[in-house]
Amino acid sequence: MNDLGSIIVVGQDTAWINSICDFVTAQGFQCHCAHDLSDARTQMRTNEYDLTIVEVDETVEPQLEFIRQIACKENNENVLPIIVIAQSPSADFMIDVLNLPVTACLIKPIDYEQFKKQISDAIRLRRTFNATRLIRRQLHEWDKQMETIESACKENSRYATFLPVSDFMDISFCNILKIIKDIRALARSLFNPNINPEACHMMNCPRLSILNNALHETVEVLESTKNAFKSRELGFIRKKLENIMNEKTEIKNLNKVTSQNTDTKTSDRLK
Repeated sequence: MNDLGSIIVVGQDTAWINSICDFVTAQGFQCHCAHDLSDARTQMRTNEYDLTIVEVDETVEPQLEFIRQIACKENNENVLPIIVIAQSPSADFMIDVLNLPVTACLIKPIDYEQFKKQISDAIRLRRTFNATRLIRRQLHEWDKQMETIESACKENSRYATFLPVSDFMDISFCNILKIIKDIRALARSLFNPNINPEACHMMNCPRLSILNNALHETVEVLESTKNAFKSRELGFIRKKLENIMNEKTEIKNLNKVTSQNTDTKTSDRLK
């Protein structure tokens, strides 16, 4: 799936639907066209989308029912934003649309700047919901780990001796840090929608620093738990991560030496 989001455009006006897909693709999104409701249902069963754009024509009721079906299905599983685009809609149609969980209703001819903003807002809504749901799952897993630690403390068992409580705490602490970082990233994206969490073009990128710290924490946890978890695969992963850190240190030292040599040459030229 495209990092910016995947969109399906549904409608019967082939030329207009293709033009919308071209516009959406030009904005960097992945876009699929469905020229009837049956095709749309088929594609939505086999692909995952971040947004549905539905063109409503004279045959209003089947399209409204299609939107209701999406909303009914997604309410139980997900939040799939829906943008409706209509030509000279009636008052009854607008009332029906307002009673449906649509993100926006635009009237032809559409304002493409407004349309672009509605798409971005809808995708952000989808991503925010997905991030929130993931954090809830992580918190649920953390709660289960806490229950395991409690059981290990209460029971003087062979299992508790083989897996020390301190090792459980190390793993849980690492998971807690990840959850807190995810919550912080979610909060930042909510209060500053212009943040792009997937890219950083700064020389001293804060996201890179966070990744470096997470790398060190991961190696430390793997090192502290190597006696509890006798796994060749975990040992291989730990060695691989250590090699990556050593390579980064060598590159950093090389850059430092290069910078010093450059400064020395510059100073000699100025004398």
